[in-house]
Amino acid sequence: MEDLTGKQFGPYDIVAPISEGGMAAVYKAYQASMDRHVALKILLPHMARDPDFLRRFRREAKVWAKLQHPHILPVFDFGTADAYAYIVMPLVETGTLADLLDGEPLPLSQICRVISQVGDALDHAHSLGVIHRDIKPSNVLVDHGGNCLLTDFGVAKIAGGSAAATQTGAIVGTPAYMSPEQIRSEELDGRSDLYSLGVVLYQMATGRVPYQADAPSSVFIKHLTEPLPPPRIHNPNLPAGVEKVITRSLSKEREGRCPTAGEMAAALAEAVANQMAGAAGSDVLRAPAVRPALWRLLHLRIASLLRRRRRLPMPAWALALIGIAGVGVIAVASGVIPGGQVPATQPPPTTRPAVTTTPVPANTQVPPTPSPTYTPVPPTPRPTTTPTQAAGGGPAHSPSGHIVFTCFIDGNDEICSMDADGNGEQRLTDNAATDWYASYSADGSQIVFSSRRRGSFEFYLMEADGSNQRPLGAELGDVFASSLSPDGRHIAFTSARDGNQDIWVANSDGSGPRRLTNPNRSDIDPVWSPDGTQIAFCSDRSGRNAHYIMNSDGSDVRALVTGLRHIGGRSDWSPDGRWLAFYTGPGEYRDIYLVATDGSEVRRLTEGGNNVAPSFSPDGEWIAFMSTRDGDSEIFVMRVDGTDVTQLTENGRADWQPRWGP
Repeated sequence: MEDLTGKQFGPYDIVAPISEGGMAAVYKAYQASMDRHVALKILLPHMARDPDFLRRFRREAKVWAKLQHPHILPVFDFGTADAYAYIVMPLVETGTLADLLDGEPLPLSQICRVISQVGDALDHAHSLGVIHRDIKPSNVLVDHGGNCLLTDFGVAKIAGGSAAATQTGAIVGTPAYMSPEQIRSEELDGRSDLYSLGVVLYQMATGRVPYQADAPSSVFIKHLTEPLPPPRIHNPNLPAGVEKVITRSLSKEREGRCPTAGEMAAALAEAVANQMAGAAGSDVLRAPAVRPALWRLLHLRIASLLRRRRRLPMPAWALALIGIAGVGVIAVASGVIPGGQVPATQPPPTTRPAVTTTPVPANTQVPPTPSPTYTPVPPTPRPTTTPTQAAGGGPAHSPSGHIVFTCFIDGNDEICSMDADGNGEQRLTDNAATDWYASYSADGSQIVFSSRRRGSFEFYLMEADGSNQRPLGAELGDVFASSLSPDGRHIAFTSARDGNQDIWVANSDGSGPRRLTNPNRSDIDPVWSPDGTQIAFCSDRSGRNAHYIMNSDGSDVRALVTGLRHIGGRSDWSPDGRWLAFYTGPGEYRDIYLVATDGSEVRRLTEGGNNVAPSFSPDGEWIAFMSTRDGDSEIFVMRVDGTDVTQLTENGRADWQPRWGP
């Protein structure tokens, strides 16, 4: 396909190419009327000249647009221009599952999460009679939070019925992931998608697809006739139960597969749970192929040391593991530490620079701002202290209170809680639907969260011990990222009930919902200021993600100018209201930062791995966050100057979205 950069398709100005495949090319485009960047999937030009194709295209695009699900990329618009047909979608610049597959197996917990989320999306589509037909890693987008978004519904069906494809007898799809019945051009049902998902599962578990050949026809023959190469040939450390799930998923007869993606995900989760129970919580898919017994022994030994040393700062237990005598030097930040004290060697802080926030009228669009080159702010130099000293040189104390978080158990996202030192973990929810985005009330007595147990995501409230779980009213649309006001009277949240993600507020019982933002862009992840007068949130209204602060009634929206790109979502206020903790960074390498709420200072707290979702402790001395620095999604805490990093969870599953409570 020719390069279409600079051309205009209807209201969309094409900015730059993103990717190109056998059926279509994806471009970044700008929609001036909405002041937003979008993704345009433009199909091959010869297809739009076929009247039958155009009818199918319009029909399938409308079907895709009706698929409303948190793990399905929505359709904004579709149309034709200059002999091209195009589909308009949100712009997701974080990458795909294909980008994460580097020829090596993924961790078990990550595999379970992908299969669960993509499977949930497929079950939703199949329940409406929609078959995807082209499940593959490049059609699974992965957002900043590690969540999956399935895209390209119906594209294979649209292209496969074109006159050009019919005249040549072509089979449109991706050979490595196609089901036998799809290769035979038989009538398809949802189990064809499950076979393709099984190929993705095989690839995540072994680092390769099951059937490879130079010619597509040879791959087709292997799918149709060759026995499945046992996954454990390529990964000897793969648990037998997981191999059994993969083998069933890739049955050449559709009757031999699981009837639904949910059952497939549940079978995988059960196999992984059995493995974890037998291996003391280790996740061995990343283990080397040689000397597996020795590796497992070392892995378990490390896990044992971590459990016994969880209260030590990260450098201390790291040195202990490799047998180096002595304790490394731990540093703290110079200057004023939010929530802490001024180090004795530093003078009191001087007057801050001029405010750099940018006020804009409420419910209006912010004009695009130039995108600076991404240059991470280096960690602030820190004077030396010992691990037993507090940040300001005073007496040390351990984090207190409780942390509620999302925990991936039995194939589902559930809500768990624990003491702030990592002890006393409790599973608070237990059902076959997704429960996530939990946060405490100001007094810590209740927890609000989002649950899909009644078909769409609704708010639920429960006591802090998990009892008395009840929904908070209906007709709010799919809702996420709840935040209870400090006085407990209102709840701020994200909803896409009108087509775009906006910030809404309602009474704490779910009544009286009203929208605070409406910029025709994505406004997400609201969080109340400690005094309840302001709400911070993340938005792409300027053409790239940034953090904004507005009054609690939606007025006086102003941007926090940090000079950073790749801004993430959920942030948190320090208890004194002076700082906002947030995360930023490209791809899977994100770090926690602080920004003064007047925009005058930016500080980097972490370095290395994928660190997201910060949450302040009630005393302002600590920050909880999720990190993949050990290869899995786990909950960590650190002091507000970035020192004393301590891992709290170490169970081999995915733990994320921590929120601190009293």
